[in-house]
Amino acid sequence: MGSFHLTDQRLVAPLASALGDLTISGGIGGRHIELRDDGTYTVADVQTGVGADQFGGWALIVAYRQPDLPRRAIAVFDDPSNDAAVLTPINAGADVVYALTGIAAPKEAVDVQLGAGNTSTSGCEAADFAGFPTGNIALIQRGTCTFMQKGNNAAAAGASGEAFLRPADHDKGRTLSGQGVKIVAGSGASAANGMLTLPLNSLEASSAGSSGSLSFERGKRSVALTAISFDFAKGTLNGSLDGQQLAVFNLGGSATASASSASLQGGKLSLTGPAASALKQKLGLERALVHNAVGMVWLAAQAMPAPSAAPVEPAKPSAKPVVGGNIGWGFLASWRGYVLSPPAGSAEASEGATATGPLTSPATTFGFPATGGSYTAASGSTPAQLTVSSKGSVKWAKPAHGIMEVRLFNLEVQFAPSGSWLIADVSTNFGVPKVTEDVKFASLDPSGVVPAVAGSSVTWTGVPATLTEEGAAPFGGQYKAGQVLEPITVTAELG
Repeated sequence: MGSFHLTDQRLVAPLASALGDLTISGGIGGRHIELRDDGTYTVADVQTGVGADQFGGWALIVAYRQPDLPRRAIAVFDDPSNDAAVLTPINAGADVVYALTGIAAPKEAVDVQLGAGNTSTSGCEAADFAGFPTGNIALIQRGTCTFMQKGNNAAAAGASGEAFLRPADHDKGRTLSGQGVKIVAGSGASAANGMLTLPLNSLEASSAGSSGSLSFERGKRSVALTAISFDFAKGTLNGSLDGQQLAVFNLGGSATASASSASLQGGKLSLTGPAASALKQKLGLERALVHNAVGMVWLAAQAMPAPSAAPVEPAKPSAKPVVGGNIGWGFLASWRGYVLSPPAGSAEASEGATATGPLTSPATTFGFPATGGSYTAASGSTPAQLTVSSKGSVKWAKPAHGIMEVRLFNLEVQFAPSGSWLIADVSTNFGVPKVTEDVKFASLDPSGVVPAVAGSSVTWTGVPATLTEEGAAPFGGQYKAGQVLEPITVTAELG
């Protein structure tokens, strides 16, 4: 059908500068323009001819606002011949002039969702026009519902006209998407619903930095964008393109920043010249990239107070071995008095156990020499922990009452957060011999006892002891669980 030329360079679409890679649908030969300024605009070099097999007519479709008229439909200015058989030959030298006035209403975007692959219900619902300024031109994105539905909603909201948006294709071969380049999330970044999200990890008075990364991908080629930062003073997004540090995008929109907060609303991203050249070379693009809109960016950041230093816990003490010491205990004074009373029984200490007095005296208690164990000093809220094993045996007998033997041997003391015990091997003979090993004979309570430290030894004096169910069993009911026993004294010699 011929070629279509715009001879005035002022025909730069303000929609593209305000809303992304978009323009108004309309025009001749698939070209879409918007008159930005008052003035004369010329359509030139439209080749035509006269004849049954030739067509060279033209049509100019204009959406505009006439201030003194109500909202009106799109006006169509056609070839003035109005005769399909005799078309006006435009190239004959005669000018066709139409004077248009009143194209001055402000534009108002209505629920526009930009970006590759985005869809929108722009203008399909009355709620999309909430707060719409009466008399403005509604900028509505194509898709989802009919133009009529969108137009009726705009009219009900008081719009003086509508402009429908669709992706521009006049420079498609020189854009990132037009040459098959995708921007994808890299390390630390995320992607969802057509939006890339980068975490911010630093904020200063005029800049912010991100620990995330992006990459430009085309086929098998990829260019990483790392060390990303925002320079609010210069209005740029900077980074390292495969090691080449430069300003990658110019930032549109309104930015505010301080040492404590930063925001950028509606910031249009457009490639810088150096970034466009670098990407063309690194990705092997056939055509140079235009420096037009790539997408939008929103930023909101709030400086967080520096975390308080974690309290330094003192080093936990290490366990020390027990190389000597003693367990001092007499079981129960009433038991000793019973055994030694007429008809007198007997008490015997052997295998290393020692007596504190005559074995015939009910006042005599016993000592069991330590053979090993470990000790850990108290730390913070954790009490001291102790294990002391011993050797020695103490046996009581009262044959006249049928008690052939009650013997305690191999005593062990345990102090631990989970429980403190006196553990012993027990041998009884009330007519039938019986030996039970590792009996939790008594529960111990060292919580109220302050250990005394002297050189390399630690001593707990008078630790309360209480008979357990296991400890009461050998006595055939003579003593019950819960019986208070004589306190224990433990000395640990540490290695």
